[in-house]
Amino acid sequence: MQPTPQHLASLFKQTHEMLRLYYNKSQWPSIYPLLSKQAEQFYKLYETHPNALQAQLCLYVSDFGYTTNLVVNQCVVVAALCKSLNYNSQVSQQLIAVCLTNYLCVQTQTNKLAAQQPLNNEEKKQWQARHQLAVKLLQSANLPSNDIARILAPLNKYKQALLSAPKIMIYDGATTLVALANIIAMNITYRAADDHVNLYKAISDIYIRTPNSFAQNALKKLVANIGPYLPGSLVSVAEQQLTYVCSKTHNTGRSGHMSSTCKTFRDFGLKVCQHTLAVANFLNMRSEYEEFVKAKIASTTVTDLIDSQVSASAGRKQFGRPSCHRLS
Repeated sequence: MQPTPQHLASLFKQTHEMLRLYYNKSQWPSIYPLLSKQAEQFYKLYETHPNALQAQLCLYVSDFGYTTNLVVNQCVVVAALCKSLNYNSQVSQQLIAVCLTNYLCVQTQTNKLAAQQPLNNEEKKQWQARHQLAVKLLQSANLPSNDIARILAPLNKYKQALLSAPKIMIYDGATTLVALANIIAMNITYRAADDHVNLYKAISDIYIRTPNSFAQNALKKLVANIGPYLPGSLVSVAEQQLTYVCSKTHNTGRSGHMSSTCKTFRDFGLKVCQHTLAVANFLNMRSEYEEFVKAKIASTTVTDLIDSQVSASAGRKQFGRPSCHRLS
């Protein structure tokens, strides 16, 4: 079945709802099967429509809050890393599942930390034990979760090692990729403090700081796979601010077209109509037949394109402040 904008909206909403299941203990046994299904959906959508998910890295869906946007961004980044490194579906879905598990038990705490609000003592304990709690929750389904537990256990150590000098030896490639995706996602996800940065700034800062050659190689391949522009980002062309959708390769060479109507994204911000129409354009493009397309802004068609509960707020700004922001 051909994906539609509704599929992407539904994936976002399902991720948000899954993160809230921790607060309903009777639902714990259902979380692991849901998580596995979500990982498969992220993988399949990235395989067929990478531009649609890459564009999410430029957006912030305010209805679902910081943690859900962070988790979705981390899943997209790790899917892109796996694709860049030619990992198979089994490995890719496993790493996406780990990203979905990372903040499974601390949605409230993560939102508070992102808003620079203090945690009480109980919240601090839960935050510090978040990975152990997540594994315990998954085990309630009586299904094997050892691979997820193996990656989560040293994750904080790997994040520190990737940004440390002198070099700290780390050996597990899977944990390294999840750590990279987590660091990147935390740096690019919109926060009210306006200390987030764009994807390429986040990648370049880690590349410069990390002493780990595997991480550097993965980051280089990630940029090569995505290209010089992130779908959904603003690009200056002939003194115009335009929204980059994707590029198209012909047998006779490369050509592209930009539409000045995309300037509306900048002028009006990321409202529902702009967000949904952009997603519709990305989803409707075949990944092997990429092109710059005209983004027509017509709010009257919004309800026909995507779930009306999905709204986006300012996620495309001129980013400042140092990256490598960490909540831990």
